[in-house]
Amino acid sequence: MIVTGTLVGVAALEPVAPGAGVLALLLQVAAVVLLLVESRLFLANTRDRPHGPIDVERSVSRTLDLGESVEITLRVRNRLGLPVRVRIVENLPESLVTGVPYAELFPATIRIPALGVIDVRYEVTPGERGRIEIPGPWVRVGLATGLAERRERAPCQSVARVVPALAGIVRYDTLRRSRNLAAIGIHAGRGFQRGREFDRLRDYHVDDDYRDVDWKATARRGRPITRIFRPERSQDVIVAVDASRVMTARSEGLSKLDEAINAALVLAHVVVKGGDRFGLAIFDAKLRTWMAPSSGARTVSAALDALYDVAPSPFDASFAAACTGIAARQTRRALVVFMTDLPDSVAGDDFVRCMSILRQRHLVACFTTADRKVLELAATPPTGRRELARTLAAAELLDEKRNARRRVADAGAYCAELPPGELAASAVNRYLDAKSRGLL
Repeated sequence: MIVTGTLVGVAALEPVAPGAGVLALLLQVAAVVLLLVESRLFLANTRDRPHGPIDVERSVSRTLDLGESVEITLRVRNRLGLPVRVRIVENLPESLVTGVPYAELFPATIRIPALGVIDVRYEVTPGERGRIEIPGPWVRVGLATGLAERRERAPCQSVARVVPALAGIVRYDTLRRSRNLAAIGIHAGRGFQRGREFDRLRDYHVDDDYRDVDWKATARRGRPITRIFRPERSQDVIVAVDASRVMTARSEGLSKLDEAINAALVLAHVVVKGGDRFGLAIFDAKLRTWMAPSSGARTVSAALDALYDVAPSPFDASFAAACTGIAARQTRRALVVFMTDLPDSVAGDDFVRCMSILRQRHLVACFTTADRKVLELAATPPTGRRELARTLAAAELLDEKRNARRRVADAGAYCAELPPGELAASAVNRYLDAKSRGLL
C-alpha cells in the first residue's frame, strides 16, 4: 500500500516533471525487488526456519477447573535478524470465555525486535466440562516496510480437559485442619469423635463421657482412664449420579449435573480420608458407568476421570436400571447416595418402586437440587393474568416435588432438596451420621 501510494503521487507529477515517468518505473522495479526479497528471502521457510520467520508456542495447563479463570500465554519468537510486525488471532472454543471482550484482545498486533521474544497473555474461564481443543492461532507476519506478509496457522494446537472445580475439596481440607467445618455446614464431631471400634486408652478429660471410663485400667493406674473409640473403617459408600435430561437445568452458572458431580467428588474425598471405600455409578436410561468401591489415594482421581466429561443425555432416567445394576454388582451392605432430581410424583413413585431392590440390603439416601427460579416465581405476587398463571404453575411444580420427596422418605430412604452449593455438605453429613449411628 505504501508503494502504490508513492507511485500514484509520482504519476500525478508526470505532466509537470518530464522525468517523472522514468522515476515511477524505477520505483515500481524497486518495489518488486523488495517484495521478492521480503517474501522469498525473509518470510519463506528455510532449513534454519522450517516454520517461517517466527515460532509460536502456547502455554496452557493440561487440566482446567470448571468456572475458574486461567491464564494462557502465547510466546512469539522472532528468528530473523530484522524486526517484524505480527498480527495474531486466536480461535477459541465457545466454552472458553475471555476475561475481557474478545474484540479487545484480538487481533493483537505486536512488533518484535530482531531475534526477540514477546509474550501475549490473556485469561479465560471454562464454562463446560470435558475435553477441549484449541487450534493454533492465525498469524500475519511482515517486515517493517509492509510490502509482503505471510499468513498461516501456527502449528501449536493445545488439548486440555476441563474438570469439576476442586475448590470444595481444598476448602474442606483447610477447614478440617482448623476444626471449623461448621463454616460450610458439615458437622463432623459425632462421626469422627466416637465410633464402635476400640482405638486406645488415655487419661480422662472433663468433657469425656463417663460411660467410656475403663474402670479396670483406672484401678491399675490409680487415675481415671478413658477408652477412645473410632468409627469402623472399610465401609462402602456408593454415589449414583443421574446424567439424564432433568439434570440440564442451570442455576447460578452450574447445571444440576455439575452440582451433583462436585458433591460426589467432595464426598469421595471425605470417604477415602475416613478410611472407607468409595464407589460410583452414572446412569440415565441405563447404567452407563460403574466404579466398584475402593480406597486409597487413586480413588478420587479415578472418580474425577470418570466424571469430568459426563454430559446429560436427552433421555429420562431409569431408576430400575440404576437400582438393579447396583444391586447386582454390590453385594456388600453400603450407603447408596442418589444425586438426582424428582420433578413430579410420577418420578417419585418410580424411584420408590425401584428403591425396594436396594433397601433389602443397603442404606439409601436421595439428594436433589432446588430450582431457584421456580422458588422465586412461586413467591412473586402476581400483577396480571400471565403472572398469576406462572405463579400457580410454579407452586404446583413445587408441590409435586414435595410430594415426591415425601413418598421417598415414607418408603424408608433419606431424601432432601438443597439450594445450589449445599449439596456436598448435606451428603457428607448424611455419611458421617450413618457412621456414628452404626447404620452401615
